[in-house]
Amino acid sequence: MAKNPKIEAHPFDPTKIKNAAEKNVEETIADAFEDAAKEVADDVIEQYELKTAASKIINLLSFKSYDKIPDEIENSLEAVFGEAAEHAIDGVYVHVDEDVKRDDVFDLANEDAKEYAQSRAAEMVGKKWVNGKLVNNPNAQWVITDTTRDGIKSLIEKAYDKGLTPAEVKSELVSSYGFSKERASMIARTEMNRASTQGTLNGWKQTGVVEGKEWILGDDWEDTFECDCGDNADEGVIPLDDDFQSGDDGPPNHPNCNCSLAATLMDEDDMEREEDDE
Repeated sequence: MAKNPKIEAHPFDPTKIKNAAEKNVEETIADAFEDAAKEVADDVIEQYELKTAASKIINLLSFKSYDKIPDEIENSLEAVFGEAAEHAIDGVYVHVDEDVKRDDVFDLANEDAKEYAQSRAAEMVGKKWVNGKLVNNPNAQWVITDTTRDGIKSLIEKAYDKGLTPAEVKSELVSSYGFSKERASMIARTEMNRASTQGTLNGWKQTGVVEGKEWILGDDWEDTFECDCGDNADEGVIPLDDDFQSGDDGPPNHPNCNCSLAATLMDEDDMEREEDDE
């Protein structure tokens, strides 16, 4: 076996499982967007007619339609995470000549896939599961409602400046990017890459022989793009459990990010020491 072989994993590579999962997530979010647009439009117009400040209007919006998303996409996130973990494990074992019960490792990865899917699906809508109920999660990241609120706030502010009628505001709101199929597609694609990356990292950790990871820039990345991907890639190989300088443990760093990761295995001497410690 070569010293410290590098194994690349590309979360954006399509598979039947991932394509089906992405389609389900996209359709679920698109349906939620359509319902949410109708749900909030009347509330926005009512406050707009009262000349309520945009910042106050968005704080009155609940987006109840988004609460249906977690239950409907958990299985999709779990499937992509699990598939990526299994591919990552197999990719490592091709380079490792040892007697390992792969089924046991796969079982552990599949258990983590369920936990990830449930947690992330709730986090996407700013929630978390507590005793079987969805409750607000103030620490949630990459929340759908955050961008939606920002878009509505900007739209209302511009409407006041231009003196738009309530009917015009409603028309612009319902047709805005925040509730569009294009945005639903972007979210689904990004979340599939996130689930794939997390599954890959999980699989590498389950093997116990991956020493480090490296951020690999996507084909469409450019130096002029405003993101941290370039700086992450410049770090080279970092320990598997560490975060990159951006604070991410792996891609995506931004919506539509198609960067990937490469793993570096321990050398033979380190693997032997790990086995002795066990």
